[in-house]
Amino acid sequence: DWSSDVCSSDLLNLLEKDKGKLAGAVVLDRVCGRASAAICVVGGVRKVLAPVMSVGAKALLEGHGVETSARTLVPGIQNRDRTGGCPMDAATEGAETPAEIVARLRRMVKTD
Repeated sequence: DWSSDVCSSDLLNLLEKDKGKLAGAVVLDRVCGRASAAICVVGGVRKVLAPVMSVGAKALLEGHGVETSARTLVPGIQNRDRTGGCPMDAATEGAETPAEIVARLRRMVKTD
């Protein structure tokens, strides 16, 4: 059982405030789901390293030319309480492009 933390919203804040900082970067994320993956793709990240990564995140990243490295691949990311799926990743369901996912996340999370 793997749970998400606030990393997706942190990445979203960074994308909103200074997209250039993600361009060409190597991102280390404790747990990487589709939400974080989409933000990394839109931000132009070069590589994502995570001890735990969802299968969907790996496919999204690699499908857009982003290198990945994960110790453990899991079917999905759970919420912090481990009572259901990660709400950030739930927002990615049905979205077809990283830009569409990021637009949904922007509506979900207020960025300053």
